[in-house]
Amino acid sequence: MIINSLYKIIIENKILFLFSIIILYLTIGTGIFSDDFSEFLLAQNSNNSIFSPSKIYLNIPLFHYTHYIFYYILDYNNSLFLDLIKSFYLIISLYMITKFFSLYFSEFNSYLISFLIIFFPTHDSTSYLFLAQNLILSFSLYGFSFYLSYKNFNKTAFIFAIFGSFISYGSTPIAISMFSLFLLHKKYKKAILIILPNIIYIAYYISVTSIYSTTSRLPTTFNIIDLSKQYFLQFATFIDSFFGPSFFLKLYYSILSNNFSSIIIIFSIFIILRYNCLYFIPINKVTLDLKKLLFALIILTLSSMLMFAVTSGGYPQIVFNLGNRVTIYGSVLITLLLFLFNLNQKIINSVLLIFLLSIFGISNHWKEASRSQKKIIASIKTNKDLIKFHSKDILYITGNQYSKMGPFSNLEFLSENHVAISIFKLIGYKSLNIKSLNRRFSWKDGILYDNKYNHLKYKTGESVYIYESEKNKLINLPSEKINTYINSLPVEKRHWIQLIKNDFIINSVKKILPQIQYIFD
Repeated sequence: MIINSLYKIIIENKILFLFSIIILYLTIGTGIFSDDFSEFLLAQNSNNSIFSPSKIYLNIPLFHYTHYIFYYILDYNNSLFLDLIKSFYLIISLYMITKFFSLYFSEFNSYLISFLIIFFPTHDSTSYLFLAQNLILSFSLYGFSFYLSYKNFNKTAFIFAIFGSFISYGSTPIAISMFSLFLLHKKYKKAILIILPNIIYIAYYISVTSIYSTTSRLPTTFNIIDLSKQYFLQFATFIDSFFGPSFFLKLYYSILSNNFSSIIIIFSIFIILRYNCLYFIPINKVTLDLKKLLFALIILTLSSMLMFAVTSGGYPQIVFNLGNRVTIYGSVLITLLLFLFNLNQKIINSVLLIFLLSIFGISNHWKEASRSQKKIIASIKTNKDLIKFHSKDILYITGNQYSKMGPFSNLEFLSENHVAISIFKLIGYKSLNIKSLNRRFSWKDGILYDNKYNHLKYKTGESVYIYESEKNKLINLPSEKINTYINSLPVEKRHWIQLIKNDFIINSVKKILPQIQYIFD
């Protein structure tokens, strides 16, 4: 019934149909990454009912039914179905966000704003990483709730606000911004109606984490100085992610990720838009309502920084890597600002073309990384030495740690233990003791130390077994040569500060984020 309704909406709306086709093109082939492998393995071995959220997702129960349930149903080998589900959620998100912005903009501008928010180059993980889609869904559900309440469908609006709250840990800044927007419109009853579901969620979250001892993002102690440092870090990395080197490097290298086919498609879309008079209509006057909207989105951005600051630096604003989902909040504000600048049509078209080239290039990058992963996994599965390997010793995995976007290590692959372990077990190596090995490790006195996770250390014998995934080769290495071997591994550059030799910047980062010192070693 939902699919039939969505089909009817799309067919009756040519603009939505056009953007839906674009979304399908961008999404199909992006595949599964990182935690997806872990979740497939957990679902495969779970004794829980498919209809009951596990302890991991008890804090965000709706997400179990929108996403996690598919790890039970689908096979990790066939990522097409997962891509279709991703596309489905992105299309309905586009529709709901468009409805929200239609209160302030023309129909096409609302669609274009929504499209740019969903695929803004700084947070591609929220579109293509299945487990990160809850943030874009939280914003779209809450935005749609605001729209419904504004149109006096208050009961339905309350239900959508419940959905928007219970699907993501990060829903509170969104709820606060929508609450603030209603206050600015002097609709106080509606403001209470839209914030109440999130207050209920916060009470639920605290109760569940306390009763069931589930993972909590809430701090155990409060220190105003540490919080101030973390907030400054959030603000500084926000500037870098949207106005600084990170942003322009992401644009540059993502554009270079295009191929001939994607460039042809991009220019075809441009022609279709132009000849159908669907290109961006400049805003000649910023109305009072738009000022209210702008202020509410500033609140969204600032409150999201506070939320992440409370996590003690666990989520800095970055544009590369799967952790870039945190920039979704700021992307809403920046997209709005792009539409409020009174630019002439040539400049607007140029900006949109750059963003389209970046968006399609990022999609190509994910697709290429997915194809590469499948080839590597196939090589692991058929490697004769691995098939014969039955030692109880740890088997360390090197190579193919990340996808590469220019000089940067981007999408995580074999860099973390849980991913490597899950992949090996999913393809049949259930008895092997797998660990990832890379430049962040060091060996001393018979112990191999993980300098990223200080609690992880592994005792070694006279030699260690290493599977070099790039060479598809199993080797046995004397322990005294481990450090030399580790130093021969490539340095994974996760941020532009690793490309420079500025002691002041590096030392400042180390002081604020001591947990990432290993990236400079």
